[in-house]
Amino acid sequence: MTKPLLSVVMITYGHQDCIEQAVDSVLMQVGEYDLELIIANDRSLDRTDDVVKRILDTNERSHCIKYFVNETNLGIMPNLVKAMQSSSGKYIAICEGDDYWTDKHKLQKQLNFLENNAEYSMVCHNAMKVYEGIDKMPSLFTSNKTSFDIPMSTIINKWIIPTASMFFRRKFIDTLPNWVNDIYSGDYTLALLLRHKGKVHFMNETMSVYRINYSGSSASALYGKKLAFVTEQQIRLLNHFDELTSSLYAKDIRSKITNLKKELRFYNLKSRSLLRAFVNMPFTFSKRMITRFLRSFQ
Repeated sequence: MTKPLLSVVMITYGHQDCIEQAVDSVLMQVGEYDLELIIANDRSLDRTDDVVKRILDTNERSHCIKYFVNETNLGIMPNLVKAMQSSSGKYIAICEGDDYWTDKHKLQKQLNFLENNAEYSMVCHNAMKVYEGIDKMPSLFTSNKTSFDIPMSTIINKWIIPTASMFFRRKFIDTLPNWVNDIYSGDYTLALLLRHKGKVHFMNETMSVYRINYSGSSASALYGKKLAFVTEQQIRLLNHFDELTSSLYAKDIRSKITNLKKELRFYNLKSRSLLRAFVNMPFTFSKRMITRFLRSFQ
């Protein structure tokens, strides 16, 4: 079998209702390359395994798929690392089991960019946010209207890279720091490490969908990323990254950590019941409250 040029890594947990759409969006890709799709099931408790096995039995391109189910639940980052390290392509693209791609030429466009620009470690693009469990119109992941190179300061301070848009050189994740497996946010971790290795380019095209699930079960839910646990994890990550890079980006990292600690102070002032009520508020109202509260510490 020919060694694939591209490896698509798809981690999944509890995605029985959406993983087929994710897989189909990968297998619909057309271009001048060989592709493998690695599906890493982190011991889902729902019917995700049944859905994937049905795809393997019925899809005409199932020969491209490498599928494994972990014996025990590893967690987001260990599962992602395991999947990436089992890949054999020159490049890796990420598409989690609850997201999907919308442009059948997406991989070819990103491949062309990295093949022609050796100084870049990653290329990404915009996505459409689709809200589930709430009556809210889809919106763009980021409002940027031009293609540009993303500076490290932006990656540290403002998340503008949809996970399902990440396309990067595999060689840069061959050796990862030991602390990576203990970090919750895989996409943020990868973006920091990859930007440290080379330039990162943002393509002004919308080629994927980022689901925001208000049912409470999705790790990518809008407010889930703002809970105290995740904030603490981000602080840990930035401290590790600062040490790894010998404080090369210390100014931006210190500023970001200061802001994250303000968020933690906010969470610690609230009881769990009050926080739960706050999370259920309309987004625009609760966002104003957060902004006013954080300004009080400036």
